[in-house]
Amino acid sequence: MKVEIVPLDDRAFLALNPAAQRDGHDWVQICDWLNTGCAAVWKIGESGYVLTLANGDNEVEILLGGGENARACAGPWEEAALAHPSHRGMTLRLEGRKGWRRIFKHWDERDGVLYKEVAG
Repeated sequence: MKVEIVPLDDRAFLALNPAAQRDGHDWVQICDWLNTGCAAVWKIGESGYVLTLANGDNEVEILLGGGENARACAGPWEEAALAHPSHRGMTLRLEGRKGWRRIFKHWDERDGVLYKEVAG
């Protein structure tokens, strides 16, 4: 399954917007993060999307996920994220819906938040 970082287009917006609305994220702020290079939209396969944000704590937060076939998209996205050069030595961080814990059960969990160290 092809995984790539893409611009925020209409398809990505439509896929990610339900999660943004549910979690109270502001698209003005998200667009600012994207424009400054702090955030990235990942396209997985034909219709899966993930929005990540590099924060000041040496972490890459997985903020939003959307589209179809989340379970099928999770593995290929994780592999690409762990191999991405800008993530070396960082920690992937995921909080939110409990369903992600079933998909990423091999990640460390602390206080309901999932963490995965990226090799440096």
